[in-house]
Amino acid sequence: MGTGWFAADAANVKAVSTVAVVGDGAVGLLGILSARQLGAAQIIAMSRHAARQRLAREFGATDIVVERGEQGVARIKDLTDGIGADSVLECVGTQRIDDAGRQFRAPRRICGLCWRPHGVELNVENLFFSHVHLHGGPAPVRRCLPELIDLVLNKQINPGKVFDLTLPSVKWPKATARWMSVGRSRRCCVRSRPSPGRLLHAERRCVPLQGTSTATSNFE
Repeated sequence: MGTGWFAADAANVKAVSTVAVVGDGAVGLLGILSARQLGAAQIIAMSRHAARQRLAREFGATDIVVERGEQGVARIKDLTDGIGADSVLECVGTQRIDDAGRQFRAPRRICGLCWRPHGVELNVENLFFSHVHLHGGPAPVRRCLPELIDLVLNKQINPGKVFDLTLPSVKWPKATARWMSVGRSRRCCVRSRPSPGRLLHAERRCVPLQGTSTATSNFE
C-alpha cells in the first residue's frame, strides 16, 4: 500500500485532479486507491485484465483504457477533452515511463515513479521542452504508515483485496513459487502468528496488524 501511496504523492495528486495509472498490478491498483483517497476527480486505469478492471473500479477508477501505445494515448486524450492527465502514476518501470512522461500529460504535469526503472531510456529533450516533472524513488513507507494504518483500522480502505491467495507461513515455498511463476497472478499473502510485538522478518516488507504479521511480495 505504501508504494502505491507514494506513487500518488510523488505525482502530486490533488483534489479534483485527473490521474492516469499505468499498470494494473498490486501497486497500480493501490495507486488508484490512493489517488481516490487524495481526492482525484477522474482516475484512468490502463488495464487489460477483467478481474483487475473490476477491482480498479471498486478502488475508485472512473475510466478503463485497454489500448496501448499511440492508441492508448489517443484514448486518454479523448477522455480528458484533449488535455491529458494532470498526474501520471507509473507503476511498471519499463519504457512506458518515457511514454507516460511525453504523451499522457499536458505540459508542466508530474509523473510519479514507484518502480526501479529497468531497460529504460528517457528522451531528455522531450522532457525538457514539455516541462515534464519526474519524481520518484524508493517508497518512504514509514512516513505514511501511521496514516495508512488508521485508514485500514477505521475501515475506510481495504488494500488487502489485491491478494488472491492467503497461505500460512509453513507454505512459504509454495507462495514463493507462485510469485515467480509466469502467466499467473502473483499477489500472495503469507501469515504467521508471532509472539506479541514480534515481526516476521521477510525478504520484502512486513506490516504488523492486530497481532498478526503479514509479509507481502510483488513482482508485477
